[in-house]
Amino acid sequence: MLNKPSKIPSSTDTVLVFPIDPATSKFDAKSYYSGLTDNRVDSEEIKQVLIDLETVIKPISEQEARGNKLFNLVLLIIVMTFISVEVFALFIKNYTLLCLELVIFLVFVGIRWFVWGNIKKRYKKRYADESLRSLNKHAAGFVQKGLSWKLPESYPHWIELHKEYMTNPGGYSAPAAYKQEESPGTNLYQNSYYQNQYNNYNQA
Repeated sequence: MLNKPSKIPSSTDTVLVFPIDPATSKFDAKSYYSGLTDNRVDSEEIKQVLIDLETVIKPISEQEARGNKLFNLVLLIIVMTFISVEVFALFIKNYTLLCLELVIFLVFVGIRWFVWGNIKKRYKKRYADESLRSLNKHAAGFVQKGLSWKLPESYPHWIELHKEYMTNPGGYSAPAAYKQEESPGTNLYQNSYYQNQYNNYNQA
């Protein structure tokens, strides 16, 4: 199960936002209709892309949830052990032991945040790698219609469909002419449509 994001942006005239339900790992495309892309793609085409992404995201999110539970269980055991030793040290008035335990605990907290941060980065990379491979199957058809999928920094909490035909009129029909944008995220419009384009996303 995915964590619930603090805020999900709304769709705009040039960017359509499809949020995911953290409980089910399914994207919400109920509000989409072909008129939102000037009849360039119908709802079934959108749904197929999102279903393929859900197939990729769900097993990763389930594995992440199991890892989180195990990590929190180990953390709880360590904290309880620390509290027990601290209480014992106070009881026997061994202040040297008390200070030593406190230092060890602070070191542990630092290590915990370092390890947790690296784990989150690895999962973020997995979401990006697997999702971009899935999107690559659909990229060519969407690019030819002036549309491109983008992974925001908070992916997989939502995914964005950018209307390139509005923001880059005339250029969307030639994917090779597109350039990597400087802002975080990933657009699928290069020759292979994703190649190394996820670098910005992974480094965010």
